[in-house]
Amino acid sequence: MHRAKTIISVLVIALAFSVFLKPLSDGEHIKKSKAQTDICMLIAAAKAYATEYGVPLQEDSRAVIRTLEGDNKRNVVFLEIKPQNISNDGYFLDPWGTPYVLNLVNPSNLWAYSFGKNKIDEGGNGDDVASWK
Repeated sequence: MHRAKTIISVLVIALAFSVFLKPLSDGEHIKKSKAQTDICMLIAAAKAYATEYGVPLQEDSRAVIRTLEGDNKRNVVFLEIKPQNISNDGYFLDPWGTPYVLNLVNPSNLWAYSFGKNKIDEGGNGDDVASWK
């Protein structure tokens, strides 16, 4: 009887741990956190660029990424992106492989978002990961 209680206790504890630890090991949770971090870094880099040069970024998304990575007048690196996170045509990719949507022209209203897991542009809603959420 004592052994049965011990086995049941161990099973209950294991089940409880699996319930509490699942969110920590969930790959989608990690991807969402990565997207949120990328977006924060993009916005911080755009603000640093505007502060350094006194003007906002004016280019399309691919040019913005090149500029922030150091292709600017003083070769200042505002953002470092791993090569595997840049598409062949120069877009910064979210963890699901879709380019981030950027609006970094107005320094007082910078925003960016990822289409999220479903890879559908929901304008920053739904499962999109957005700077304003």
